[in-house]
Order: sequence, then C-alpha cells, then structure tokens
Amino acid sequence: MTEVRDIGEAKSTTTFIKSPLITIIVNGGESTEESFQIHQDLLIARSDYFKNALNAHWAESNDRTLRMPDVDSEAMAVYLEFLYTDKLPVSQRTEDGVPDFPWLAKVYVLAEQLMDSTAKNAVMHGFFSQMRTPDTNGAFWFPADIVQTVYDGTASPTNPARRLLVDLYHDYGTEVWLKDPEDELPRDFLLELSQVMIKSSKRNAPLPIPASNVQQYLENASEGQENTGSESGAKEK
Repeated sequence: MTEVRDIGEAKSTTTFIKSPLITIIVNGGESTEESFQIHQDLLIARSDYFKNALNAHWAESNDRTLRMPDVDSEAMAVYLEFLYTDKLPVSQRTEDGVPDFPWLAKVYVLAEQLMDSTAKNAVMHGFFSQMRTPDTNGAFWFPADIVQTVYDGTASPTNPARRLLVDLYHDYGTEVWLKDPEDELPRDFLLELSQVMIKSSKRNAPLPIPASNVQQYLENASEGQENTGSESGAKEK
C-alpha cells in the first residue's frame, strides 16, 4: 500500500557544492526583481528545463545569469530550498488550521514549468498530507480553490494535479464548491470533470427511450394551448 511519505527528511548536497553558482532573477512583485544563487550541477541534475536552458545559454554567453520574469519569487525560494534539503514547508495553515493549498499549488506549477517530477511528487504528497489532517474543529479540507492556478499552469489532461482535482470534485465535491459566482472554473476542467462523471455513471437506461419519459419535460399549458400542438412534433417510432 502506498503511504504519504514524510517529506521532511534532509539530504546531502555535498556532490554539488563544488559546481559553479548560477544566478536566477525572478519577479519580486510590484515591478521589482529578486535574485537567487544556486549550484549549477544541482539545477541540471533535477530540472530538465534548467538543463536545456543552461546548455543553450552557455553556448551564447559567459554570463551565468538566467532571467525568469514570470516566476513568483516566493515559489522559487521554496523550490530552491527543496533542491538542497528535500524538504517542503507544507504545514502552513490559518489560525483555524485551514491548509494553504494555493501556496502549494504555486510550487507545483513552478515544478511543472521546470520539468522536475521529483518536486511535483513531493508537492503531491504535501496535498495529501494536508487533506488528511483535520483543522482545529475536526473538519477535513480539500484544494477546491486551486483549480484556476493548476489549469493555468499545466497543459495536459493527464497531468497528475489536474486528475487529482477532477477526482476530488467527482468523489467528494458538493454543490457549495460550484456556487461561488466569482469562482469561474476553467472550461477544460469542466469538460474533463463531465467526461469522468459520464463514464462513471450507471448507464442502465432502457432502449428505446420509454414514451412515458416525455412527461418529465412537459410544461403546463394554458387552456387555449392544450390542443394546438397535438398534431406537431416528432413522431414516436
């Protein structure tokens, strides 16, 4: 049986320490930039994105600096810390003990962009750890508020985070999850959810469709309209 693993165990990074330092400049918010330095071999060993980017970059320049203006500085800081320690601070919660799923989603989307499956898997364990831990009132929470973030940051319907959200809405979702008028769920998500719901529903309806079923879809007509449509419409075969 698969267990939700402990992602708090540190690891050794001595094999990367002697490699050159790379400077990564990201979005610091409010039109500012923030820079991070990290050992090149550690980046290349874990991220296919950086492996490709650094190889192309070094072929054209000796400047050991990469700019990623669309990347959030907080998410990058957490990701780089994870590279060195193999540890994610997933215990962030409100005063009532409600999990901060949006924060985890940002880190997952960044790991997706950087093509780092190890980091994505760690965040997934974080999601499950938080879902399995009740708040101060004993209630369990699900990441229903991260659909837009995940779908904006991923492309494939088979992406694990997309599949998780579809499965959660299908297996645990309630009407409340869909009633917030400000929460416009992505079209792709609604399509994928609909496909799963249709596939999993019990399709035992008889063929041909019973004629009596038409009663479910008729409106109450006024007296003057009762007989006007008796000769029109589709014929039953």
